[in-house]
Amino acid sequence: MGTKMFLGKISRHDLQADPDANWFIPTYRDYTPDAATVTLLQQYIHTIQIVIYMGNWCQDCREQVPAFYKILDGISFEEGKLLVVGMDRDKNIPGKEIPLPDIQRIPTFIVLQQGKEIGRIVEKPVISLENDLLNILVPNRMV
Repeated sequence: MGTKMFLGKISRHDLQADPDANWFIPTYRDYTPDAATVTLLQQYIHTIQIVIYMGNWCQDCREQVPAFYKILDGISFEEGKLLVVGMDRDKNIPGKEIPLPDIQRIPTFIVLQQGKEIGRIVEKPVISLENDLLNILVPNRMV
């Protein structure tokens, strides 16, 4: 596949304008987060940061990352609290000075609070992206 890999810090614009595939916009448009879960998420997002490790060449990333952006938009998540990091097929970031936690599969969504990891969503959600994120933020809630 001739996809240009985005390595290191990636902007939303990079993903939306990926010249090799029109994948971000249709997936974003077609994803409908659960409204009740999004409303609950809004209560808990103010103290977290999120780092997404992904590859624009990866099919799971192409499915999950635009949907995650739609959730973040729905909860008015501050863009400055989000870092998206592009990786190569070996889960490395050649030539980039970005801390790299243990990443086995992508996408990996890491949720941080006060700089410490409090949870992750790896590859695909267990229930849904928004529900899994809420379960990280409120660990003992009943689904």
